[in-house]
Formats: sequence, structure tokens, C-alpha cells
Amino acid sequence: MKSIFGTLILLVASITLFSQGDSLDYTKAPKAQMVINVDGQDHYLTEGDELLLDSTKRNSALSVKLADYRSFNNSAISFSYPSDFTFEYQDYPTFRRWKFNGSTFDILYFEMLENTILADFITTFNMQFGSQNCTVEDYRKIMGNTVLNGSKISVKLQDRVLDINFFEIKLGDEKSRFIAFQDVLSAGSEPTFERVKTMEMIDRTIKYLIN
Repeated sequence: MKSIFGTLILLVASITLFSQGDSLDYTKAPKAQMVINVDGQDHYLTEGDELLLDSTKRNSALSVKLADYRSFNNSAISFSYPSDFTFEYQDYPTFRRWKFNGSTFDILYFEMLENTILADFITTFNMQFGSQNCTVEDYRKIMGNTVLNGSKISVKLQDRVLDINFFEIKLGDEKSRFIAFQDVLSAGSEPTFERVKTMEMIDRTIKYLIN
């Protein structure tokens, strides 16, 4: 006799969340990820998904918790980031910017509306701090099995240093895309734990969706 399956619909009414819609509304924060444990087995779902349960098991043990990550996808790149980061989206006259804010570490992703050279963009970016306070050097990093070329910027801010790594993402079309990772450090200190943990997550999950 075939098993009869019930449907568990995840309703998170007690949590106020912005959600990334089915049509990939990239201007809003991605949906929350959840871990549903049924009889000792974890199931990973996105907010609003349905989980089919075997209704023949009358005494199943069920627990629900938020996952420690969210997944960003704007149809050009995707990656996971810590779920406690806040989300910002901003339209500017010449580019669009997504920002994911942690306690000391931020992720910034830029899509330019016209072809832009990274060095020129960094020069403009540094003007807000004063070029005399900024040190720039070439830098490259393997991220998601892809080598990204960019620049490492150190900005002196009194007793702290703003450490920023800028990279260009080339996806085979005519758009210019840049991603930056920004950390606030005490002078002479090592990268924060938040930075190390987040970079490991991004490196493990980043995908380049246009080629």
C-alpha cells in the first residue's frame, strides 16, 4: 500500500523578513534559509517552501531553526553569506550597489551601468577618504575556483585601518562588475574572525552565472 504524504507549509509569522521573490527581486533581501529536523534528519528549505512528511509516522519528532546563512542571487552571481548580516540595495546614476553588513566586516557588490575600469572606480572610491590616507596595491584571489584580479586598499582612520579588497568579476558580457570585502581593523591586527568565516562561506558557495 502506498504511503500517504502530508504537507508541512512553513509559515514564519513571528519573524519579520523581507523576501527575495520567485522572480528574483534582487532589490530585496534574500529569503531566510531554514533547517527542519524530522526524526533526526535535517532538511534545508527556503522560507515559504513546502516539506512533504510521511503521514503514516504518527509520532515524528520535528524541530525548526533558522540556518546560519542566506543565499544571494541576482542572475549574474550567487553566494551565501551569514544570516545575521543586514542587507542594503541602492540605485545610483551610474551603478547599482548591494551591501551586506556584518559587525565589522561588509560585502559590497557593484554592477556598473556602463563599461568601467576598476582602477578608475577605485580612484573615485578613495576620494571620500583622501588619497593621502590610502595605500593601493595589486591583489588577486582565487574565489570559487576562479582567479579574480583586483586591488588591496588600506585606509588610515586615526587608530584603525579600513582594509578593502576590490575584485573585478568578468562574466563574458559587456557589463563591469566589482565585488569588495571591507574590514575594520585595529592597527597591526589580523583579519577578524567574522571576515575569515564569511570569506570561507563565500569561497565555498560563489557561482558565476553568466559566461
